[in-house]
Amino acid sequence: MGYDLGNEVLNTFQITPAYLIKWIVVAIISTGIFVPIVLKIKKAVEYYRQRQNQTDRRTKLVEANANDIIEIKNCMLGFKEVLIELMHDRISRKCKTYIRLGYIPDDEYGDFTRKWKLYHDVLKGNHGLEKRYEKAIILPLESEYKPHQSQQVKN
Repeated sequence: MGYDLGNEVLNTFQITPAYLIKWIVVAIISTGIFVPIVLKIKKAVEYYRQRQNQTDRRTKLVEANANDIIEIKNCMLGFKEVLIELMHDRISRKCKTYIRLGYIPDDEYGDFTRKWKLYHDVLKGNHGLEKRYEKAIILPLESEYKPHQSQQVKN
């Protein structure tokens, strides 16, 4: 009976359920119940915007750093190429000198082999220098020090 009475009252005042819901929502909003919720939503939206701005700035920094790294890498590759060419020239000259002399001075042998290992093993250089190095490295070691004629022992 209660339901029928409720419908009868609604029909008497020409109040539809949608109209009633509208006035209930207006009454709730006017009492201030939603004000804290709206404020929290505003704070959440502002926080999200701030975080998005921070993310955008960080993204720009990462992109700038990536570009710097690429530039440094390209520069280092250029230095490597220059170093390979310099080492090639130095080793080539040493090989020619030793082959012309017919020996390797014993005090230069360690430096010569270190340069070759750096050039060949670390820098991965070759440029046809390997054959010349192999010809030079098999030469005998000799002391470059030759006593002056006055210092030679006479028998």
